[in-house]
Amino acid sequence: MVRRYGKYRKRRFKKVRRRPMRRYRRSRGKTTSRVVVLTTDRNWFFINNTNENLHEAYRFTVHDMPGFIDYQTVYSHFRILKAKIVISTQYADSKVQGQTSYLIVGSRPFAATNMPLTRYPAYDSYWVPYVTEDELRQARWQRMHYPSTTTQAISATFYPYTLVGTLGPAYLEKDVFFQRIWEAKKWMPFCWAWNPKTPNSDSTGLSFFGPYMVRNIANATGVTLPNAVTAQLKVRLQFKGQK
Repeated sequence: MVRRYGKYRKRRFKKVRRRPMRRYRRSRGKTTSRVVVLTTDRNWFFINNTNENLHEAYRFTVHDMPGFIDYQTVYSHFRILKAKIVISTQYADSKVQGQTSYLIVGSRPFAATNMPLTRYPAYDSYWVPYVTEDELRQARWQRMHYPSTTTQAISATFYPYTLVGTLGPAYLEKDVFFQRIWEAKKWMPFCWAWNPKTPNSDSTGLSFFGPYMVRNIANATGVTLPNAVTAQLKVRLQFKGQK
């Protein structure tokens, strides 16, 4: 055993001081709301009525969704965290039910490479282009969906986006308008969504875009199906900035 010479060091314990309890706790006011879920039913014309070889991306607005405008009385900004569409696949011809499958393709790469606008306002195809089935099948991000045998529906989750004007090259041979993608998960003022209660307003509301869809039929001989489907839209939003 090691012998120790000298005195042992006296241990000192830290004294715990009791702080007087505050009667009222100070808390910073939080202006960000919880996640709000809004739903609505819409008809999606995923095939162009003029040219059936072209497919249109899913497009929606939020100002006409039930309950969205009510939040404008309290908050000043909003954002869309995520969206989900549930597409009904029930048709009058029962033979087609088990023969159809649906290809979902994201539209963001097509919108990013679209040409600048030559005029404003422009048609929807100038923002997010109408594309053919061959172009969609060559996309990198694609997924095949098969309808459920019980619900006769498919679902697709996506992150919406919109397009905003931006600056481009200064010296051009022709005046054009450049645009870029704006993610819907970023905060946006309510004035972007347009308030339909405002009188004498010529705006139609800010449009958000989703994926493309291609319908596949195993035996398509003599089968005619509509170019539109009924889709239920579920949007997860968040609000901030109390007035």
